[in-house]
Amino acid sequence: MTEAEAREKAERLYISTKGTNMRNTRLFGRAFWHGGTESYMFNQLEQIATADDPRTPALGCGITEALKKKVTGTRYMTSRVNWVVQSSGVDYLHLLLVSMTYLARRYSIDIRFIISVHDEIRYMVPECDVARAELALQVANLWVRSLFSYRMGIEDLPQSVAFFSAVDIDTTLRKEVDMECVTPTNPTPIPPGVSHTIVDTLAATNGGQLEPFVERLETDFTLVDHSLYSATPPPPPPAVGPSGKSPLLAGEPDSVWLSAQMLERSKDISKLLADTKRAAVTMPRSTTSKATSSSRSSGYSESKRVVMPKKKPRNVVAAAAASTS
Repeated sequence: MTEAEAREKAERLYISTKGTNMRNTRLFGRAFWHGGTESYMFNQLEQIATADDPRTPALGCGITEALKKKVTGTRYMTSRVNWVVQSSGVDYLHLLLVSMTYLARRYSIDIRFIISVHDEIRYMVPECDVARAELALQVANLWVRSLFSYRMGIEDLPQSVAFFSAVDIDTTLRKEVDMECVTPTNPTPIPPGVSHTIVDTLAATNGGQLEPFVERLETDFTLVDHSLYSATPPPPPPAVGPSGKSPLLAGEPDSVWLSAQMLERSKDISKLLADTKRAAVTMPRSTTSKATSSSRSSGYSESKRVVMPKKKPRNVVAAAAASTS
């Protein structure tokens, strides 16, 4: 492969994943990526990073003052977007550690946290508690995944991301359980460990049993103090947008905004907006009022609002039917 071919392939891959940058801010009040498989993700990351007070969606941790918009303006965008990703990973690790600590104490699982390396977390466990420890890891991951989804306004958790793909059980600290680790100073292969999926874990724990259950003692302050919690709903997720509201939690997502991010060509986006405005002009006043309110929450410019005609046009029914098809 020549250098020119490699560059062309990299550019195609870039466009197919991140998409193309629409720099015309008059359409939705901001520049955005569109046409890529990951355009939605990058738009959301940039929205968080460019907020007046950027915070992670899960725990609401704030960025350093040195990288806030009032100091950097539009500079250091890569570092600011990377902060959203890496700090959310830190939130995930902290929540996972706390969940594991709670489960271990609640169900008397003899574990000790050893080390975390990037996307791995290691515990030391006696053989008698291995099965319950791996189940606790899966339950903890389920809790943390659920919280992240809830914070982003997603109330359903797909089973494909609810559990770890596998939990490695080994007597040696190595990358994979089947690596022999033969080196000049260690010519003898190390026996392999095992890697259990959630199905294997459920089979080893009688369908998912974490017993024995340990009743909470009044003097045991190592467990969760339930007096700190009440029946009131949890606080809303932190605001991540310049308007002070998270667009994913302020209401139903704007279908026009979602569709625009999916389209590959800029002229198709312009046509989508033109068709939407044309349909809005011919809709009843009550329906258009709701659509206008939703558009403002998604970043439409105030100057772009459609002025309703004073008289109801004759082709209202046909236009409304066309806009919903």
